[in-house]
Amino acid sequence: MHASRTVAAAQQMYRAQQYTGVASLCADVLECEPDNLDLRILRARALLALRRDEEAQRELRCILRWNSETAEVFSLLSELAIRRGKLDAAVTFLKQALRLAPDDRKVAALLDLVRSSNQPTVAVEKLPAATATVGCTLSRAY
Repeated sequence: MHASRTVAAAQQMYRAQQYTGVASLCADVLECEPDNLDLRILRARALLALRRDEEAQRELRCILRWNSETAEVFSLLSELAIRRGKLDAAVTFLKQALRLAPDDRKVAALLDLVRSSNQPTVAVEKLPAATATVGCTLSRAY
């Protein structure tokens, strides 16, 4: 299947909450096209929705190795940090995401929410279920 059609099919499956299918489809195509950023991000999102956090984190790290200027990756990492109760790391990731995409209102709102939250569960409860996800630090200590 051609990459653009694969991305469209995976996006449609994601919207239909068919996360296992998305993760599988993306993995299959990524074997032939390992540098496909759209498919890697979709796979990471699906893995996060499935709560397969370690696999999602590996995908996100892979993306950062060859493209560290992707706001969506930092946003996903912030969601994982929130899930893990690492609010300081989440703030760091959100600041980086906002630096890369200064007009992203969702990221700005989440940054405000995390900064104002003293309890990780408060921030997690405000996230959409499918995106309440990701965590590690910029130093890649994990």
